[in-house]
Amino acid sequence: MHLTLAGRLAYTRARMQPHSNLTESYAAQAYELEQLISKASAETIILQPGENRWSILQIACHLADAELLASLRIRRIITEDTAKLWSYQQEVWADRLSYQQRKIGTVITRFALLRRENAELLTGLPDAVWDQTGEHDEYGVLSLRQLIEDYVVHTAKHLRQIEKLTSFKNQ
Repeated sequence: MHLTLAGRLAYTRARMQPHSNLTESYAAQAYELEQLISKASAETIILQPGENRWSILQIACHLADAELLASLRIRRIITEDTAKLWSYQQEVWADRLSYQQRKIGTVITRFALLRRENAELLTGLPDAVWDQTGEHDEYGVLSLRQLIEDYVVHTAKHLRQIEKLTSFKNQ
């Protein structure tokens, strides 16, 4: 089976890691984000790298809001038959929720708390639950496993982006 989510990620059975490894990777990203932010200066965190490009703060806000939605999506897949999973307009959220005005400490704390709680919830779930699905309005039917794999890849992409922004400013 091969499913592509908006060009971001292709899932195949061969790529899948055991649930415990996936959950560990997912949970570890909270610490990775905390470490990256701890090394960045206040100036670097709010610096806009270019027109229509997000600052580290805005990226962190996006990750925290994505994790908020992940919390709901995970719980809906676990508790509902073919749960509805709704998309959101990230640019609208960034603008109307004033990402550039948020406090980095609060944002990072929210992301880390939600990510760790979600990982704790996922730990030890039976295989059958990982195969349960929800229907995303843009990407179609997704299993819980596919959803978590997507969040791991999505977060990793933004962690690399933050790392580049911190190293670019420190040169």
